[in-house]
Amino acid sequence: MIKKEILPDSVVVREEKGYLASAVGDELVMMGIASGNYVGMNSVGSVIWGLLEQPIQVNEVTARLMEIYDVRKEDCEKQVLNYLRKIQEQGMLIIAC
Repeated sequence: MIKKEILPDSVVVREEKGYLASAVGDELVMMGIASGNYVGMNSVGSVIWGLLEQPIQVNEVTARLMEIYDVRKEDCEKQVLNYLRKIQEQGMLIIAC
């Protein structure tokens, strides 16, 4: 199956089926039920995961993070796209449109 490319105007939502999650402080630890693989999310990843609860445009994720953290838009957008692509590869993200 060919995965769609995530772009700044893509609408994305988390795919949490098949994962067990537990908060540890401001971080999140998840385990794939079928694979047994663990995924750890730092505080920024946890914020992103929370924003992905409902379908959201990638640009909006970037804007929300810029409200929280002191980061340049270009850097934030690049890091958000990289992070979303990484969790997409792990089957944890759906591109809604």
